[in-house]
Amino acid sequence: MESEFVEFAIIAPGAVSANTNIDLPGYVGKVSQLVAAIKFSGSDGTAAASATALTVVTTTPGAGEIQLVDEDTIQLGDATTTRDLLILVYIPKGSVSGT
Repeated sequence: MESEFVEFAIIAPGAVSANTNIDLPGYVGKVSQLVAAIKFSGSDGTAAASATALTVVTTTPGAGEIQLVDEDTIQLGDATTTRDLLILVYIPKGSVSGT
């Protein structure tokens, strides 16, 4: 029997417009389910660093939301900058029977 477990990854998507596909890096592997996500925005020297929990959705994401488009692609409802990091909590493909 296979066991269910979650993994996490920190990715730097770079400057990406809202609702644009972001390919997950190879070290993430294939994703069965996105469980949670946080967008960390580093300081630019004037604005303080901040962290925002994103709501996981299954349709086109709006502001403050993230969608797993397919097993290796995500979309955010907000644009990202070169100061942003995404912290993803996910269930890898194959870790749950039937995925």
